[in-house]
Amino acid sequence: MSIEGKWLLLIPLLICSCALTPSSLQGLRLYDKSRDDKAQGAEKLLGDLESGSLFEKQAKNVSLLARQDFARYFLHAKTEMRAKIDALETWGDVEQVVQGIGDNLSAPPTISPGELQKKFDELKTKIEEAQKAADRLKTKVEGRVPPSCG
Repeated sequence: MSIEGKWLLLIPLLICSCALTPSSLQGLRLYDKSRDDKAQGAEKLLGDLESGSLFEKQAKNVSLLARQDFARYFLHAKTEMRAKIDALETWGDVEQVVQGIGDNLSAPPTISPGELQKKFDELKTKIEEAQKAADRLKTKVEGRVPPSCG
């Protein structure tokens, strides 16, 4: 078989491979509006991120929500406090409230001395472990030569 005959066999193969190649691998691409819109949106978002305006807007929104949450909580507490004060009709009622507060303040702690000692021991153990880890890290760091010196 001559060289010309081999080329005649390769031409149909070459045509088939070009036709079956995915469009993402082909060099020529026509305008696609949906892709262009996505790219424009991504470019705008990138600009917002670089300028910090998006972060500033989100920070302002979080700050506003936090202020509103605090205002709602304290408004409810104020309303509840006013209702309790308005419910006091006699000095006897006032004395009962004061006695109840005194009883709550003088109540024994809810944690026993044994439980307190156990928590203290656990904390002491964790502090010792952290100190050992810090010492190991310090030894490891001191043993290294900085890259600028080596």
